[in-house]
Amino acid sequence: MKQGKGTLFVQNVSSSAIGKELYEGEWVEDKMRGQGTYYYPDGSVYKGEWKDNVHSGKGVYEFANGTVYEGEWLMNLFHGYGYFIDATGHKWEGEFRKGVFESKRQA
Repeated sequence: MKQGKGTLFVQNVSSSAIGKELYEGEWVEDKMRGQGTYYYPDGSVYKGEWKDNVHSGKGVYEFANGTVYEGEWLMNLFHGYGYFIDATGHKWEGEFRKGVFESKRQA
């Protein structure tokens, strides 16, 4: 059982995998929980809070295409206050609900 701080390296057998896939962070009862960083094969990176193996709490997701979301998460979705900057530099800041921007204003 994984407990405490550690690194999980995911062996990619797919020929479409571009880069490494690994998690570095805290574990509780064999689940990613607490602070951690996940590196996805496409080059995206999530740094922040985890609960039961999903993004939950505050964190930053940097997409491979340059898009960034920083803010609150719930069950792997943007949920709560945060900001999103797309690849062209447009920024949306405010409330997100279940992955959808609700504030209807662009910063």
